[in-house]
Amino acid sequence: MPESTVSKSPSGWVHGLDALRFISAVWVVFSHLPFPDPVAAVEKGTWFGTIMRGLVHNLFNGQAAVIVFFVISGFCIHRPFVHGAKLSLRAFWTQRFLRIGLPLVVALPIAWWLKEERIVVYLATFTWNRADLVHTVNASVLWSLICETVYYLLYPALLVLRRRWGWWPVLCGAGMAAFVVLATFPSARLVQEHGNFLTWIVGLPVWLAGCVLAESWGRPSPVRQVELWSWRVGIWAASIVSLAVAFHPPFGLKWNGMGWTLSVFGWLCLPWIRAELAGRAAQPKAGPLERFGAATYSIYVFHPVCINLAKNHLRPQLPAGLAAPWPMWWITMAAIAVGTAAFYFLVERPSHRFARWAGRALAPTRTPRPDA
Repeated sequence: MPESTVSKSPSGWVHGLDALRFISAVWVVFSHLPFPDPVAAVEKGTWFGTIMRGLVHNLFNGQAAVIVFFVISGFCIHRPFVHGAKLSLRAFWTQRFLRIGLPLVVALPIAWWLKEERIVVYLATFTWNRADLVHTVNASVLWSLICETVYYLLYPALLVLRRRWGWWPVLCGAGMAAFVVLATFPSARLVQEHGNFLTWIVGLPVWLAGCVLAESWGRPSPVRQVELWSWRVGIWAASIVSLAVAFHPPFGLKWNGMGWTLSVFGWLCLPWIRAELAGRAAQPKAGPLERFGAATYSIYVFHPVCINLAKNHLRPQLPAGLAAPWPMWWITMAAIAVGTAAFYFLVERPSHRFARWAGRALAPTRTPRPDA
């Protein structure tokens, strides 16, 4: 079967990417809005209670989901240039920064107006290291967007290095830089605790892993459902372990932060993502997850605002029954669904279309556009 009919759409878009993005965004939402404790009644201090609490409280690792975003981003950005296509700096940077920046220009003032604490503190503390503020900023999404911005700035230079020497020297250099940063802050549990100026270095090898995947992606081989679900369960288990190890280090382990564990997790994502895309390639029609995935950026950027709106502005107005944990959880999820959908249709989709138009208008000749 020709590659164009099994691996990508006529526009060059790889089927399955938006579904992975949507699932990753939902993972981030669940990590910021955990279920009301379903094991609260389990007796503490028992081995059963310890295991159940450990499992439930680590089910959704939002930082692992961000690592998946990094891999997919590297894949999408590099894929149009795999076969030597020329990159127009003006068109590339204009499209990328409009794509990521215009929705933020709208979202951040709304967050500030609603006194969304995590974003306000994050913007006010643009420092080298913020470990002392992690309790207020660990649910902010801005750190990962700063990383993405740096990767877009660096990509043209990285592409030149790749075409001259290949990926492995670049990966080795990026890996050594990440090691130095991780070793300098061994007590950092979360990736963003390395600060705005250093966190991007920790994530760069994983982002480059997506570029490597883009070069190896071609005609997909058939994948069995047993293999696909084995990868899904394995990746979920790896994300649970990375979160548990970061906060409950075994054997007195000192270098146990998620910067270490997620660096390994990112490379484990490569065969899993390959299997997901191969499994999706044989299906000609987009499923519901893929259609929802078009709004992934809106979900990712705007869900903290919706959580804040429900928790701090809506909840005080509700009767006690609706303000209880489980009803409030469902009300908050409904606020996220409605709020992010509105943000997508009113802000993100027009911004995306404008960014694509601007990129094409500034390109001296017709050049491939990044898939993201």
